[in-house]
Order: sequence, then structure tokens, then C-alpha cells
Amino acid sequence: MISLGCDVGSLCTKLVLVDDDRLLGHRLVRTTGRIGEELPALRQELLAEAGVAASDVAYLGATGAGAEWV
Repeated sequence: MISLGCDVGSLCTKLVLVDDDRLLGHRLVRTTGRIGEELPALRQELLAEAGVAASDVAYLGATGAGAEWV
């Protein structure tokens, strides 16, 4: 099962895409004042890079100061 995790911290935002125990891709970017607007594009870039459709993601986990934006 493919899972997407996102941690929106005060300094950095981290995204990780895994299929069970296999890492498919990751992103680490500096958190900006516009991270809520930037997250959809970051998520799409990560999925495209891994060759995964959004509909294939079974689980989404979010944590951190900006988790509500995920």
C-alpha cells in the first residue's frame, strides 16, 4: 500500500512517499508563509517523480505545525 507522509515544521517541510517498506520519493523544502498554497504542487511533483497517481495513495499522514494544510 502506498502512503504519503507530510511534516510541516516551522523551518522545513518534509514529504515522503513509501510503498510498504520501500521508499519511492521524498522532498525537503524550506517552510514559507505560503506553504498551504505550495503543498499541492510539491505533492504532485513528488507523485510524478515516483510515477504514482494520486488515486494510488491509500494513506495520508500529516504532522507538525502546519498539518491542517495537508
